[in-house]
Amino acid sequence: LRRIKFKLLCHSVLCAIVVGLYKFGHFDAVALPSPLGHSLLGGFLGLLLVFRTNSAYGRFWEARGLWSKTKATCRSIALSTCAYLRNHSPRSSEDIIELVASFPDALANTCLAGSRSLPPHVAD
Repeated sequence: LRRIKFKLLCHSVLCAIVVGLYKFGHFDAVALPSPLGHSLLGGFLGLLLVFRTNSAYGRFWEARGLWSKTKATCRSIALSTCAYLRNHSPRSSEDIIELVASFPDALANTCLAGSRSLPPHVAD
């Protein structure tokens, strides 16, 4: 609200002036525009809102799909590490699994530009 307070106040004052002039009869000589422009503008804004919502929904589903692929890949790496590396080097396999398990949290933190705090096991 702080960002738009000035613009909102200016538009409110302008609207009050127009309504006052109309009430006191100063618009008698001037023909008021037809409501056709408002109807067309309302339809245009409605379509614009629908297209913006649709594109936001598409971006959401694309991100959700990429996130599920990331999680599936992390699980696959962890399972492969357990299956092939654990018998040969148990300590290394535990380190790899711990790093892979912390990768989604670190990725989310990076994507959110650090606005989310990392869990303690990831921060280390």
